[in-house]
Parts: sequence; C-alpha cells; structure tokens
Amino acid sequence: MLERPNLSDEQIKHSLHEAYRLTLTQVTFLPIGYDMSASVFRVQATDGLAYFLQSKTGEINPASASVPQFLFANGLKSVVAPIPTLANEMWTPCGQFTLLLYLFIEGNSGMDIGLTPSQWIAFGATLRRLHETQLPDTLAAQLAHETFRPYWSDTLRQVGEKIHTGDIQSESQQAFAIYWQRHTDTINNILQRCESLGQRLQQHPPPFVVCHADCHTANLLIDTHRELHIVDWDQTLFAPRERDLMFVLGDSTAAFLQGYGSVSVNTQVLAYYRHEWVIQDMGDFAHRVFLSPNAGLETQLDAVRGFQSMFDKDNKDNVVDMALHYRFDD
Repeated sequence: MLERPNLSDEQIKHSLHEAYRLTLTQVTFLPIGYDMSASVFRVQATDGLAYFLQSKTGEINPASASVPQFLFANGLKSVVAPIPTLANEMWTPCGQFTLLLYLFIEGNSGMDIGLTPSQWIAFGATLRRLHETQLPDTLAAQLAHETFRPYWSDTLRQVGEKIHTGDIQSESQQAFAIYWQRHTDTINNILQRCESLGQRLQQHPPPFVVCHADCHTANLLIDTHRELHIVDWDQTLFAPRERDLMFVLGDSTAAFLQGYGSVSVNTQVLAYYRHEWVIQDMGDFAHRVFLSPNAGLETQLDAVRGFQSMFDKDNKDNVVDMALHYRFDD
C-alpha cells in the first residue's frame, strides 16, 4: 500500500521483541507495493541488521511462507523466505495485523535495472529446480490448484455495471470511468476470450508443477553483489509451468533457457495466462478505485494511472495487445 496503515512504531517494536527478541532502533514505512492487504517497513535492530517487515490484514496463505522456507532449506538459496519466530512460527500477530519478518536485501529490482545474461541464466536454473520440486504431502496440501477460472472477472463485471449505471462517487472513479468507457469493447473481448480458453483447459488440464505464479522482474531483487533473489511468494500454487514461463518468454528467452533447459510450451495455456494476467491487473486497479475501503486517494490515483497505461500503444510491454495478438486457435 502507498499509505501507512494504522500501526504504530511502538506496536511493531513490542511485537517483534516478543516474537523474535529483537530490539528495534528505527522503523521506516516504505510506500511501495500494490497488495491492498499488505504494507511494508524497513526496521533496524540493535543486532546491527536491517529487516524487511511486512504487515498484512486478513487471512494469510500459509504456503506463501512454508513453501519458500522449504525451498530455501533444500538448497534454493535465491528464494527469500520469512524468518521464523522463536516459537518456530512463520509470522506473529500484532493487533489486527499479522507480521512477517525477512532480512533486508540492499539492492534494486530487476524491473528497475534489468537482468544481465548471467542473471537470466541463474533465474532459469532456479525456476527449473522449482518446477521439478516434489513437496512433502503435508506441504503440498497447503497449495491451491489452478482452476482456469479468472479470479478478477467478477470484479470487472461489478465495476463495469457501476460505470454503466453512472454509480460514480469520486473524481478518481470518474477519471477511471473515462478510460473504461473508451476501452469497453476491448475489456469485454479479453474477458470472453479468457473464459473460453479456461473452459477448454478445465476439460483437458495439462500437468501441474509448483509455481511461484508472480515471478516478473519486479519480484526479482539484485543485491549489491549482483546476486539474484526471488521475493513475494504470496500466489504460490500448483499450475502448469506456463504460469511462470509467461513472464520470461521474450527478448530474454535465449539466456533464460540456457539455465532452464529445453521446454515445450503449450500455446493454449500460455494464451490463457496472457489474458488472465490482463484481467488480474484490470481487476486490481478497478478494485482499488471502486471497491476497497482501505485505498487512500494516492492509491486510487495510482490505480487510475496504471489502468490508463495498460492501453498505451507506445508501451512495448503492453500486456493488452500482447494478449489480443496471441493466437490460440491452432
């Protein structure tokens, strides 16, 4: 979230001391991230280390912590996992919030600075190991399975109905509605194509593997030693490998495949995920502007800008055009 939650420094200090025996010297809110249920802080402790603290509201997916912990413990050192509490819990309560603690990684995101060929190779090798991982039964039971039903489609239709009936309550909603009305046909086309693809894949599902499910370059951190770290395992699930490969097929394909190895890509599955990703972004932006009780003005305006940018023809990474131009009927 871009706005700080109702969580004081003293509450954070008390909770982390109780759970980790950490004594904090500084708490700094970081106005980054798009998860409306999460806020993040950098905290400095008397042990001389800096930590990345995530506060969350609502129910936490246990696999988002247990899977990266398992992967890290089994040799995938580029996986960033939460630090367990003294009681060996994956998180700790703090009033109405839940806190997860990580070591702070000094560096930049791959989206900001790009990846070198050697980093793409390393990422490919790591993702291949992830996809070949066999989880223990107790851990596998925590993971959701792909359903091929786009989660955000109902949100888009709900917001579309609000805009159609003129149920506009703020300037940010009005600004959002202008862009929506310009692109209504495109939005409906994306929805229909995605749901049609999903129905085909429900009838003939491909093999599933463990997927990160959100491994775009914004979730790849490059530290000051140029080492690669994979963060944000919130969406981890069993799905076709194309769920992850969607993010790397393009200009970086050759270097990535040097690390990943040869792979046969199912074009219909990839097409589904191209469409589903557009629906997810649109739905998330729409939810922040029209439906979220926690979204402040800056978050809403940022969502309007994000929604607008999805239709920018000058954007070489235009995910809308990428989905619409993707052939999937062969």
